[in-house]
Amino acid sequence: VSGPEAEKVKAMLKNATIKFSKDKSFAMILVSPMKGTWKVTGRDVALKITHLLGRDMAEVVAMARSNYEADPSPRHKAALDELSKPLMAVLSSNGKTLTLKPAPGKAGIVFMKQ
Repeated sequence: VSGPEAEKVKAMLKNATIKFSKDKSFAMILVSPMKGTWKVTGRDVALKITHLLGRDMAEVVAMARSNYEADPSPRHKAALDELSKPLMAVLSSNGKTLTLKPAPGKAGIVFMKQ
């Protein structure tokens, strides 16, 4: 992404946050709010989204499946596939940054510990 589009993306992500709780839950805001659970294996962090935009993830997946069935385009298939997977991230060796692993063709997002 470059030019004016890159500036839009930067502005949208400027206030991105993620908060981890001891009960293995998280709350994150990227473009939209989401909640879920997390699991750490080594430095890999799996973020399983349970709520997106205030909706239960099962409802969100059902809507995406309905969209795909109505229009089986590659875009709808990709959206359905992505919603069915946890977000994956990598914790830095010093524990100060968490980088979301990017989707193909996308840039990673880095969260810094405050």
